[in-house]
Amino acid sequence: LSSLRDSLSTEMADAKAGLSSLRDSVSSEITELKVGLGGLRDSVSSEMKDAKAGRDTLSDEIVELKAGLSLLRDGMSTEMADAKVGLSSLRDSLSTEMADAKAGLSS
Repeated sequence: LSSLRDSLSTEMADAKAGLSSLRDSVSSEITELKVGLGGLRDSVSSEMKDAKAGRDTLSDEIVELKAGLSLLRDGMSTEMADAKVGLSSLRDSLSTEMADAKAGLSS
């Protein structure tokens, strides 16, 4: 019985040591996973911030492009209006010249 008790005591001590080692190993793995997940979370957060900044920059560029196109359209409208006035004035001048030429030929 004494030998059996000593053997069981040794087995229990070995089992406790094994469990303690396993617990330490699992604890270490959990710590490494937490650190890895924290790094991953930070990386994803940084990527999301970069994506948002890129989207905001693109949105600003679109607004600027729209403003530029609006100015261009307004400028073209002004140019077209000026051209119409110029053509109308030219037509009136030509009409006057033609009338003067006809009058000159008639006399």
